[in-house]
Amino acid sequence: MIFKMMNISELKVSVEMMAKAMCQPMPSEPQVELLFDHVLYDDRFGDVDGKNGCKHFELGLITKSEFRDLVMAHSASKISFFSGRPEPSFNSYESIELNQSFEKALLGKIIE
Repeated sequence: MIFKMMNISELKVSVEMMAKAMCQPMPSEPQVELLFDHVLYDDRFGDVDGKNGCKHFELGLITKSEFRDLVMAHSASKISFFSGRPEPSFNSYESIELNQSFEKALLGKIIE
């Protein structure tokens, strides 16, 4: 079950690492919680339905890498939204370390 593998504290560190890589401020604690509730579960964000990432992963509808990518993509867009700045191209801040940070936080290990 994903809930046993996921470490929310580490996931917050991953979001902070992403914000720094994007040269944007870290979202506030309530904003980070909105992000997690939206992408991991089914909470709405504005007029956008929740993504239910955990449920879709547990049901086998998305792979480990798709789950990571889902959380990373929504983290990047919400970091930019909360800061009021344009979202930079993923290629401008992507790194193996950032990917692995999200993998470890979400899955308890690095994807092989």
